Amino acid sequence: MSELKTVLRFEKIKSFNQLNKSGSHVHRYMNETKNANPDKKYLNKVFIGSGNLSKDLKAKLAEKQINKLRKNGVLCVEAVLSLTNESFKNKDDLKNFVKQANIFLKKEFGDNIISFVLHLDETTPHIHAHILPIENDKKKGGYKLNARNLFNRINLKKYQKSYCDFMQKVNNKITYKEGSIANHQTLKEYYSIVNDETNSLKLQKENIEFENKKLKEEIKIQNEKIKELENVVKKQNKTISKLKEYIVKIESMFKKILNKNKAKKDKQEQKLKYTPEIKDNLDEAYKNSLNDFLNKKELSIEIESENKNEIRPKNNFRI
Repeated sequence: MSELKTVLRFEKIKSFNQLNKSGSHVHRYMNETKNANPDKKYLNKVFIGSGNLSKDLKAKLAEKQINKLRKNGVLCVEAVLSLTNESFKNKDDLKNFVKQANIFLKKEFGDNIISFVLHLDETTPHIHAHILPIENDKKKGGYKLNARNLFNRINLKKYQKSYCDFMQKVNNKITYKEGSIANHQTLKEYYSIVNDETNSLKLQKENIEFENKKLKEEIKIQNEKIKELENVVKKQNKTISKLKEYIVKIESMFKKILNKNKAKKDKQEQKLKYTPEIKDNLDEAYKNSLNDFLNKKELSIEIESENKNEIRPKNNFRI
Protein backbone atom coordinates (compact mmCIF):
# COMPACT_ATOMS: atom_id res chain seq x y z
CA MET A 1 0.00 0.00 0.00
CA SER A 2 1.36 3.46 -0.96
CA GLU A 3 1.90 6.19 1.63
CA LEU A 4 -1.22 8.22 2.37
CA LYS A 5 -0.71 11.95 1.92
CA THR A 6 -2.66 15.18 1.91
CA VAL A 7 -3.07 17.34 -1.17
CA LEU A 8 -3.42 21.12 -0.67
CA ARG A 9 -2.65 23.48 -3.55
CA PHE A 10 -3.14 27.25 -3.95
CA GLU A 11 -3.31 29.35 -7.11
CA LYS A 12 -3.52 33.15 -7.21
CA ILE A 13 -6.13 34.75 -9.48
CA LYS A 14 -5.35 38.31 -10.58
CA SER A 15 -8.16 39.17 -13.02
CA PHE A 16 -11.88 38.65 -13.47
CA ASN A 17 -11.17 36.95 -16.79
CA GLN A 18 -8.98 34.40 -14.98
CA LEU A 19 -11.65 34.10 -12.28
CA ASN A 20 -14.35 33.36 -14.88
CA LYS A 21 -12.18 30.66 -16.44
CA SER A 22 -11.71 29.10 -13.03
CA GLY A 23 -15.48 29.23 -12.41
CA SER A 24 -16.12 27.65 -15.82
CA HIS A 25 -13.81 24.80 -14.89
CA VAL A 26 -15.19 24.30 -11.37
CA HIS A 27 -18.85 24.35 -12.43
CA ARG A 28 -18.18 22.43 -15.68
CA TYR A 29 -19.66 25.13 -17.90
CA MET A 30 -17.21 24.00 -20.58
CA ASN A 31 -15.98 20.47 -21.29
CA GLU A 32 -12.30 21.40 -21.20
CA THR A 33 -11.43 19.06 -18.31
CA LYS A 34 -9.88 16.05 -20.06
CA ASN A 35 -9.76 13.84 -16.97
CA ALA A 36 -13.42 14.46 -15.97
CA ASN A 37 -16.20 12.02 -16.85
CA PRO A 38 -19.21 13.98 -18.18
CA ASP A 39 -21.52 11.11 -17.23
CA LYS A 40 -20.59 11.68 -13.56
CA LYS A 41 -21.04 15.44 -13.60
CA TYR A 42 -24.29 15.15 -11.63
CA LEU A 43 -22.28 13.77 -8.66
CA ASN A 44 -20.51 17.11 -8.12
CA LYS A 45 -21.89 19.16 -5.20
CA VAL A 46 -21.86 22.91 -4.55
CA PHE A 47 -21.77 23.73 -0.82
CA ILE A 48 -20.95 27.46 -1.06
CA GLY A 49 -21.46 29.84 -3.97
CA SER A 50 -24.04 30.77 -6.60
CA GLY A 51 -22.12 29.35 -9.56
CA ASN A 52 -21.05 32.84 -10.65
CA LEU A 53 -17.65 33.53 -9.09
CA SER A 54 -17.36 37.12 -10.32
CA LYS A 55 -20.75 37.99 -8.87
CA ASP A 56 -19.96 36.27 -5.55
CA LEU A 57 -16.55 37.96 -5.32
CA LYS A 58 -18.00 41.43 -5.95
CA ALA A 59 -20.70 40.78 -3.37
CA LYS A 60 -18.08 39.81 -0.77
CA LEU A 61 -15.94 42.87 -1.62
CA ALA A 62 -18.98 45.09 -1.19
CA GLU A 63 -19.78 43.37 2.12
CA LYS A 64 -16.26 44.08 3.38
CA GLN A 65 -16.46 47.60 1.93
CA ILE A 66 -13.44 47.17 -0.31
CA ASN A 67 -13.88 49.52 -3.24
CA LYS A 68 -10.39 50.04 -4.59
CA LEU A 69 -8.50 47.20 -6.26
CA ARG A 70 -4.80 47.36 -6.96
CA LYS A 71 -3.77 46.91 -10.55
CA ASN A 72 -2.30 43.43 -11.00
CA GLY A 73 -3.27 42.66 -7.40
CA VAL A 74 -4.59 39.26 -6.33
CA LEU A 75 -8.39 39.21 -6.36
CA CYS A 76 -8.88 35.65 -5.21
CA VAL A 77 -7.00 32.47 -4.30
CA GLU A 78 -8.21 29.12 -5.58
CA ALA A 79 -7.45 26.11 -3.37
CA VAL A 80 -7.63 22.43 -4.22
CA LEU A 81 -8.01 20.02 -1.31
CA SER A 82 -7.72 16.27 -1.60
CA LEU A 83 -6.07 13.09 -0.33
CA THR A 84 -4.29 10.24 -2.05
CA ASN A 85 -6.89 8.05 -3.71
CA GLU A 86 -6.35 5.09 -1.34
CA SER A 87 -7.71 7.23 1.52
CA PHE A 88 -11.24 6.97 0.09
CA LYS A 89 -12.31 3.41 0.89
CA ASN A 90 -16.03 4.08 1.42
CA LYS A 91 -18.72 6.78 1.59
CA ASP A 92 -17.97 7.54 5.24
CA ASP A 93 -14.38 8.43 4.33
CA LEU A 94 -15.70 10.83 1.70
CA LYS A 95 -18.18 12.45 4.14
CA ASN A 96 -15.49 12.87 6.78
CA PHE A 97 -13.14 14.37 4.20
CA VAL A 98 -15.71 17.01 3.19
CA LYS A 99 -16.54 17.73 6.84
CA GLN A 100 -12.90 18.15 7.93
CA ALA A 101 -12.05 20.22 4.84
CA ASN A 102 -14.93 22.58 5.66
CA ILE A 103 -13.74 22.93 9.29
CA PHE A 104 -10.18 23.58 8.12
CA LEU A 105 -11.20 26.35 5.66
CA LYS A 106 -13.44 28.06 8.19
CA LYS A 107 -10.70 27.93 10.85
CA GLU A 108 -8.06 29.43 8.56
CA PHE A 109 -10.13 31.81 6.39
CA GLY A 110 -13.34 32.41 8.27
CA ASP A 111 -16.25 33.69 6.18
CA ASN A 112 -14.02 34.70 3.28
CA ILE A 113 -14.86 31.51 1.38
CA ILE A 114 -16.91 32.51 -1.68
CA SER A 115 -17.03 29.05 -3.31
CA PHE A 116 -16.83 25.48 -2.02
CA VAL A 117 -17.40 22.71 -4.61
CA LEU A 118 -16.86 18.95 -4.34
CA HIS A 119 -15.79 17.16 -7.54
CA LEU A 120 -16.61 13.46 -7.88
CA ASP A 121 -16.45 13.22 -11.68
CA GLU A 122 -12.68 12.70 -11.68
CA THR A 123 -10.57 9.75 -10.52
CA THR A 124 -9.82 11.20 -7.07
CA PRO A 125 -12.44 13.13 -5.04
CA HIS A 126 -11.33 16.70 -4.38
CA ILE A 127 -12.64 20.13 -3.36
CA HIS A 128 -12.27 23.50 -5.10
CA ALA A 129 -12.47 26.45 -2.77
CA HIS A 130 -12.15 30.15 -3.70
CA ILE A 131 -10.87 32.36 -0.92
CA LEU A 132 -11.04 36.14 -0.72
CA PRO A 133 -7.53 37.08 0.64
CA ILE A 134 -8.49 39.91 2.99
CA GLU A 135 -7.23 40.97 6.38
CA ASN A 136 -7.81 43.83 8.79
CA ASP A 137 -6.33 47.14 7.67
CA LYS A 138 -4.61 48.26 10.85
CA LYS A 139 -3.72 51.70 9.48
CA LYS A 140 -6.99 52.78 7.85
CA GLY A 141 -9.35 50.38 9.56
CA GLY A 142 -11.71 48.01 7.84
CA TYR A 143 -10.37 45.39 5.45
CA LYS A 144 -7.90 45.15 2.60
CA LEU A 145 -6.73 42.55 0.08
CA ASN A 146 -3.35 41.08 1.00
CA ALA A 147 -2.63 37.72 -0.61
CA ARG A 148 1.11 38.30 -0.27
CA ASN A 149 0.85 38.20 3.51
CA LEU A 150 -1.85 35.55 3.86
CA PHE A 151 -0.16 33.15 1.45
CA ASN A 152 3.51 33.70 2.12
CA ARG A 153 5.94 30.77 2.53
CA ILE A 154 5.51 30.61 6.33
CA ASN A 155 1.70 30.58 6.17
CA LEU A 156 1.70 28.01 3.37
CA LYS A 157 3.61 25.60 5.64
CA LYS A 158 1.20 26.36 8.47
CA TYR A 159 -1.81 25.63 6.24
CA GLN A 160 -0.27 22.34 5.11
CA LYS A 161 0.32 21.23 8.71
CA SER A 162 -3.12 22.36 9.86
CA TYR A 163 -4.83 20.64 6.93
CA CYS A 164 -2.97 17.38 7.63
CA ASP A 165 -4.05 17.49 11.30
CA PHE A 166 -7.71 17.68 10.23
CA MET A 167 -7.31 14.97 7.58
CA GLN A 168 -5.78 12.56 10.11
CA LYS A 169 -9.28 12.41 11.58
CA VAL A 170 -10.35 10.90 8.27
CA ASN A 171 -7.48 8.41 8.30
CA ASN A 172 -4.86 8.32 11.04
CA LYS A 173 -2.29 6.85 8.64
CA ILE A 174 -2.11 10.09 6.65
CA THR A 175 1.33 11.69 6.99
CA TYR A 176 2.80 15.12 6.46
CA LYS A 177 6.48 15.86 5.83
CA GLU A 178 7.44 19.48 6.27
CA GLY A 179 9.57 20.81 3.46
CA SER A 180 8.37 18.24 0.94
CA ILE A 181 8.56 19.54 -2.63
CA ALA A 182 5.03 18.33 -3.20
CA ASN A 183 3.74 20.66 -0.48
CA HIS A 184 4.81 23.71 -2.47
CA GLN A 185 3.48 22.75 -5.89
CA THR A 186 1.16 25.31 -7.43
CA LEU A 187 -2.33 24.49 -8.60
CA LYS A 188 -1.11 24.72 -12.18
CA GLU A 189 1.67 22.24 -11.44
CA TYR A 190 -0.80 19.96 -9.68
CA TYR A 191 -3.10 19.88 -12.71
CA SER A 192 -0.09 19.38 -14.94
CA ILE A 193 0.76 16.22 -12.96
CA VAL A 194 -2.87 15.10 -13.04
CA ASN A 195 -3.03 15.71 -16.79
CA ASP A 196 0.25 13.84 -17.31
CA GLU A 197 -1.22 10.88 -15.43
CA THR A 198 -4.41 11.25 -17.46
CA ASN A 199 -2.43 11.37 -20.71
CA SER A 200 -0.53 8.28 -19.61
CA LEU A 201 -3.81 6.50 -18.86
CA LYS A 202 -5.20 7.77 -22.16
CA LEU A 203 -2.16 6.37 -23.97
CA GLN A 204 -2.61 3.03 -22.18
CA LYS A 205 -6.28 3.08 -23.12
CA GLU A 206 -5.41 3.81 -26.77
CA ASN A 207 -2.87 0.95 -26.74
CA ILE A 208 -5.46 -1.40 -25.26
CA GLU A 209 -8.05 -0.27 -27.80
CA PHE A 210 -5.51 -0.78 -30.60
CA GLU A 211 -4.68 -4.27 -29.32
CA ASN A 212 -8.40 -5.01 -29.02
CA LYS A 213 -8.91 -3.85 -32.59
CA LYS A 214 -6.10 -6.13 -33.77
CA LEU A 215 -7.58 -9.02 -31.81
CA LYS A 216 -11.02 -8.36 -33.29
CA GLU A 217 -9.55 -8.34 -36.80
CA GLU A 218 -7.66 -11.56 -36.06
CA ILE A 219 -10.83 -13.12 -34.64
CA LYS A 220 -12.69 -12.04 -37.78
CA ILE A 221 -10.03 -13.67 -40.00
CA GLN A 222 -10.08 -16.83 -37.92
CA ASN A 223 -13.89 -16.92 -38.03
CA GLU A 224 -13.77 -16.64 -41.83
CA LYS A 225 -11.27 -19.51 -41.95
CA ILE A 226 -13.50 -21.55 -39.65
CA LYS A 227 -16.44 -20.79 -41.91
CA GLU A 228 -14.47 -21.96 -44.94
CA LEU A 229 -13.47 -25.14 -43.12
CA GLU A 230 -17.08 -25.70 -42.09
CA ASN A 231 -18.10 -25.43 -45.76
CA VAL A 232 -15.37 -27.93 -46.72
CA VAL A 233 -16.52 -30.28 -43.96
CA LYS A 234 -20.10 -29.86 -45.12
CA LYS A 235 -19.13 -30.82 -48.69
CA GLN A 236 -17.07 -33.75 -47.42
CA ASN A 237 -20.01 -34.92 -45.33
CA LYS A 238 -22.22 -34.83 -48.44
CA THR A 239 -19.61 -36.84 -50.36
CA ILE A 240 -19.34 -39.31 -47.47
CA SER A 241 -23.12 -39.59 -47.35
CA LYS A 242 -23.26 -40.38 -51.09
CA LEU A 243 -20.45 -42.92 -50.71
CA LYS A 244 -22.35 -44.59 -47.88
CA GLU A 245 -25.45 -44.79 -50.08
CA TYR A 246 -23.33 -46.25 -52.90
CA ILE A 247 -21.78 -48.78 -50.51
CA VAL A 248 -25.26 -49.82 -49.35
CA LYS A 249 -26.31 -50.34 -52.98
CA ILE A 250 -23.14 -52.36 -53.74
CA GLU A 251 -23.70 -54.47 -50.63
CA SER A 252 -27.32 -55.04 -51.67
CA MET A 253 -26.27 -56.07 -55.20
CA PHE A 254 -23.55 -58.31 -53.82
CA LYS A 255 -26.04 -59.90 -51.47
CA LYS A 256 -28.44 -60.56 -54.33
CA ILE A 257 -25.63 -62.15 -56.38
CA LEU A 258 -24.63 -64.31 -53.43
CA ASN A 259 -28.23 -65.39 -52.93
CA LYS A 260 -28.60 -66.16 -56.64
CA ASN A 261 -25.36 -68.15 -56.71
CA LYS A 262 -26.39 -70.00 -53.60
CA ALA A 263 -29.70 -70.89 -55.19
CA LYS A 264 -27.91 -72.23 -58.26
CA LYS A 265 -25.50 -74.16 -56.12
CA ASP A 266 -28.32 -75.63 -54.08
CA LYS A 267 -30.11 -76.64 -57.25
CA GLN A 268 -27.02 -78.28 -58.65
CA GLU A 269 -26.32 -80.00 -55.38
CA GLN A 270 -29.91 -81.24 -55.36
CA LYS A 271 -29.39 -82.78 -58.77
CA LEU A 272 -26.16 -84.39 -57.74
CA LYS A 273 -27.37 -85.35 -54.34
CA TYR A 274 -26.82 -89.12 -54.04
CA THR A 275 -24.71 -91.47 -51.96
CA PRO A 276 -21.80 -93.72 -53.17
CA GLU A 277 -24.08 -96.69 -52.64
CA ILE A 278 -26.61 -95.29 -55.10
CA LYS A 279 -23.76 -94.62 -57.52
CA ASP A 280 -22.60 -98.26 -57.24
CA ASN A 281 -26.15 -99.45 -57.87
CA LEU A 282 -26.39 -97.22 -60.91
CA ASP A 283 -23.05 -98.51 -62.15
CA GLU A 284 -24.19 -102.11 -61.60
CA ALA A 285 -27.46 -101.51 -63.41
CA TYR A 286 -25.52 -99.97 -66.26
CA LYS A 287 -23.29 -103.04 -66.46
CA ASN A 288 -26.26 -105.40 -66.43
CA SER A 289 -27.98 -103.47 -69.16
CA LEU A 290 -24.87 -103.53 -71.26
CA ASN A 291 -24.41 -107.25 -70.75
CA ASP A 292 -28.01 -107.89 -71.67
CA PHE A 293 -27.49 -105.86 -74.76
CA LEU A 294 -24.37 -107.77 -75.67
CA ASN A 295 -25.99 -111.13 -74.98
CA LYS A 296 -28.89 -110.24 -77.18
CA LYS A 297 -26.45 -109.18 -79.82
CA GLU A 298 -24.64 -112.50 -79.50
CA LEU A 299 -27.88 -114.39 -79.70
CA SER A 300 -28.87 -112.59 -82.82
CA ILE A 301 -25.54 -113.43 -84.38
CA GLU A 302 -25.94 -117.09 -83.60
CA ILE A 303 -29.43 -117.23 -85.08
CA GLU A 304 -28.29 -115.41 -88.10
CA SER A 305 -25.47 -117.89 -88.51
CA GLU A 306 -27.79 -120.88 -88.20
CA ASN A 307 -30.01 -119.45 -90.83
CA LYS A 308 -27.11 -119.15 -93.14
CA ASN A 309 -25.79 -122.54 -92.17
CA GLU A 310 -22.65 -120.96 -91.05
CA ILE A 311 -20.95 -121.81 -87.88
CA ARG A 312 -19.16 -118.97 -86.13
CA PRO A 313 -17.33 -119.02 -82.95
CA LYS A 314 -19.42 -118.09 -79.94
CA ASN A 315 -18.17 -115.05 -78.19
CA ASN A 316 -19.28 -114.37 -74.60
CA PHE A 317 -18.87 -110.75 -73.75
CA ARG A 318 -18.93 -109.82 -70.04
CA ILE A 319 -17.98 -106.71 -68.34
